[in-house]
Amino acid sequence: MIELIPHLPGAEQKQVLNEADCIVGSIDRNFDVDLIQEEFMAEFIVPSLAKLGYYRDAFDTAQELYFESERADALIAIVSCLPKSYHIKMLDIVWTFEDTKLRSRVLKEFARYLSGSLLGNALVAAREIGDRSLSEVLIGFVPRLSESLLSNALAAVQEIGNSEYQADALVELIGRLAELGHYEEALTTAQKIELDWRRAEVLARLAAHLSEPEREPVLQKALDIAQKLGWTSEGLAKDLVTLTSRLSDPPSATLHLFWHSLLPILARRTRQDMLANIGVLAPTIVTLGGEEAIAETFRAIQDVGRWWP
Repeated sequence: MIELIPHLPGAEQKQVLNEADCIVGSIDRNFDVDLIQEEFMAEFIVPSLAKLGYYRDAFDTAQELYFESERADALIAIVSCLPKSYHIKMLDIVWTFEDTKLRSRVLKEFARYLSGSLLGNALVAAREIGDRSLSEVLIGFVPRLSESLLSNALAAVQEIGNSEYQADALVELIGRLAELGHYEEALTTAQKIELDWRRAEVLARLAAHLSEPEREPVLQKALDIAQKLGWTSEGLAKDLVTLTSRLSDPPSATLHLFWHSLLPILARRTRQDMLANIGVLAPTIVTLGGEEAIAETFRAIQDVGRWWP
């Protein structure tokens, strides 16, 4: 019957939903049946109520679901439909979840619809869900963070004990700092990243936002780390290669210096990686040496393929 709802007159849509609900509720109850019933409610009944404008019914039904997983699915399904006045009530439900992974998943989905104090409340809730979940939620919040909430998020990330999860969140938060124009704070925060390769990735990304005099020392730090690591980080390689392309359009005074430092490190990559990098760097090669440089690069690739098949 659910499939019929969009094609029915408005007055009959709610009736069909009620009948479907009654049919599901009349099934003999046991644990497995209860779960199937709630899955149906979360996947079909609750979203249909919300889409038809029966916000109170949708919210109440979602709130009354017994299984946390189905309650979470129902809330995620209706958050985009419900008026903002329901958002604080929905956050209150999230607080009741004992499963921190579910709480994390719901908070990440809610983030795109929250703002202001509600996003701050969600950030408070996120600080109690463990290292990995907190990192994932903070990353989901990044595009919505105002300057004041960004400082709260940076404080929250310090509570993450796992250095890898902490670095994941810091990389995104530092990017947000740069977007808001806080380059000095972004650079200072980047130095706190414990993992060398993640710190270098951030420095490479930040360099693209800096003026010419400030860019060179930041680039040099990223390159120093790349040389130290033997160019083993795929993410770092991608960021530095992308940055080289940005320096080429328009040509930057830093480009020649950066290019000479980059080539020996690129040579340590696998052949497949090197070829992929050359494809991205083609505009840079043209900028530095013209079309003849591209032709010579192509001939060199052919030679290597013949000598070492």
